[in-house]
Amino acid sequence: SHNISEVMAALITMIKDPDTTVGQLMKHIKGPDFPGGGIILTSKAEIKNAYEQGLGAVKIRGEWKVDQLPRGKQQIIIHSIPYGVNKSRLIEKIAEIIISKKLPPLIDVRDESDEKMRVVLELKAGTNTEKIMTYLLRHTELENNFQLNFNCLKPNGEPARLSLKEICRNFLDFRKEVVTRRLEYELSILVKRLHILDGFVAVFRALDKALKIIRSSKSKQEAHNKLKIAFKLDDEQVSAILEIPLYRLVAMEVEKMLAEQKEKSKEKKSIQIILSSDKKIWSVVENELQEINEKFGDKRRTKIKTIELVEYNEEDFIEHEDAHLVISKNGWLRKFKKALEPNSLKHKENDSLLATVKANTREFVAFFTSRGMVYVFKLYNLPYTRTGFGEPVQNLFKFADGEKVISMLSLDPAELAISDQLSAASSSKDSNRQTRLSFTDAKKRGLEGMIIGSSGYGFRFPLSNLMETTRSGRKLMTLKGDDKIVGFSLVTGDHLFMASVHGKGIVIRVEQVSLLT
Repeated sequence: SHNISEVMAALITMIKDPDTTVGQLMKHIKGPDFPGGGIILTSKAEIKNAYEQGLGAVKIRGEWKVDQLPRGKQQIIIHSIPYGVNKSRLIEKIAEIIISKKLPPLIDVRDESDEKMRVVLELKAGTNTEKIMTYLLRHTELENNFQLNFNCLKPNGEPARLSLKEICRNFLDFRKEVVTRRLEYELSILVKRLHILDGFVAVFRALDKALKIIRSSKSKQEAHNKLKIAFKLDDEQVSAILEIPLYRLVAMEVEKMLAEQKEKSKEKKSIQIILSSDKKIWSVVENELQEINEKFGDKRRTKIKTIELVEYNEEDFIEHEDAHLVISKNGWLRKFKKALEPNSLKHKENDSLLATVKANTREFVAFFTSRGMVYVFKLYNLPYTRTGFGEPVQNLFKFADGEKVISMLSLDPAELAISDQLSAASSSKDSNRQTRLSFTDAKKRGLEGMIIGSSGYGFRFPLSNLMETTRSGRKLMTLKGDDKIVGFSLVTGDHLFMASVHGKGIVIRVEQVSLLT
């Protein structure tokens, strides 16, 4: 989608100079121009490259303004969105963000559009509007990429990827062909009409002779033949003369025909002059392009500019609160604001409780699986459970067939501190909550975990290595054959106690288990 005034100006430039380059065309065609407006953020160099290669993309962003309301409140008015983005779907996505509390300063979204777009975002007082919009640009389609792909069928039917110049060239050649064929058609109509008028004029000059021939003839065919011979006319001219009404023989009507003959002769000569010169044909094409611009041209709607985004930390928008996670043996995961009695939780048939943890919404939770994988994600990404059995953990991560969660661990430093019993004071007061996974000091080592497989092999590893993963997770232990992970434990003391399925147990010093870093 491009601006018609810019395109007409570029085409006229190419008519005057066939060797015009893409860069010169871009003095007129600044870039795509979308009906819904918006802002193109792609640089001129990137747009030029797309026009030269016939392939590329532009980044387009919606537009908004901030309205100041009484009592220090503000609201954001979105008045344009990227081309091709569904407004209803965009509003639904913003509503989902509000419901999930991923953006607490954003209170509500309303569609107040009529002939013009108007989507209202209601904010809390004192909110940084730039950070709010930066978040929405990154998490919704308010900013979107639009692909440019100039794959076309050439006049010979051959598909090809064309540059902007080639597209303009083919279009102009097509317009020249159209104008030429139209003029040739108009010329053929004029020649035919002049041929008939020449017959009329020949008869009008000797009208009495013609009438005498017609009156003396016994049939129409006889009159046709006599007129043809007497005035040296062809069949087409004679047929037209015999069909003429009598009233057309009055002096005034004869004058009209003579005037028409003169006018048509002038038009014929004018068209012949145009058709005899390529330059004059291109002049007609240019005039028609100018007429199109005058009739349909309008101002550019999509702006092209460079705008820097305000940097923000996603944690700025995360509410600092504790939550409780519950996972069943079959992988059904639930998130609650308050702790629940394990016995009060209902599970699906043939399912039961696996683990519960407490964590802060700004912290991470780790899931250890039977395939030796660990999946780590921030708690705020999981919505609160209101009804039902929760959400399958497989929806959050890309599990392999048969892969199951065998343990879950909160990586909230405050909760880990409680488990490690390093600081009773810090664990009992939120104001002393630690801010990173580092529990080492001069006398004690860092906090560790231990996993063990069904083959009996296992190792310790520092929890500081557990960082946020992708949906594919991270391999923690390589397994052989049918081996699988059967247990995970937090290492909180100097000794380890391990028990087998056959009822045997052993206590060993922690240092006897290998530490993998």
